[in-house]
Amino acid sequence: ICRECCIIFVVATSYNKPPLIELIAELHWGDASIMLPVVGSGVAPSGLNSNRLEELFMQFGAAAAKEGYSRFERVIPPGFPITPFQVVYRYRPSETADASTLYQLGNGVFTANALPPYKNWGTFRPVIQKGLSTLSEAFKGLNEPSPRFTSAIVRYIDGYRSELIKGRSTREFLADILGFELKL
Repeated sequence: ICRECCIIFVVATSYNKPPLIELIAELHWGDASIMLPVVGSGVAPSGLNSNRLEELFMQFGAAAAKEGYSRFERVIPPGFPITPFQVVYRYRPSETADASTLYQLGNGVFTANALPPYKNWGTFRPVIQKGLSTLSEAFKGLNEPSPRFTSAIVRYIDGYRSELIKGRSTREFLADILGFELKL
């Protein structure tokens, strides 16, 4: 994950006005073959039933608050089915001065997100590490082993504005400027 993030971020930070709107490090764990939504006492991909999953969210929230992420919001209403690898809670820093990162936690998924004004990969990497440590602490609070991650994904939302692509199509820009060749 680190190598991929660094490559993406080095490309993005070569601009005076970086085009990345959001950078997301996303980790999945658990059994991906359990594809049913969690409702009532259903079992999540992580092996936790819905009540234990809710406890995980609260344990993570308590641990995250100690790290300065004390504002949280539920993005899926209570009682609604929670599908595998779907974010349920978002945790934000308590100080508005540090609004450039957030964590999200859900049914077999954890994300660490960097938002503008992000600085660079070097300042985002410790945020990911802190989030993973917080997640591990939350599992310990449930007397459960830390999750064994099955996939790591780097996602980004870009904002390549017209002044950056200079009239090129997205495909031309990716190939000519960034050096990514797309073949079907």
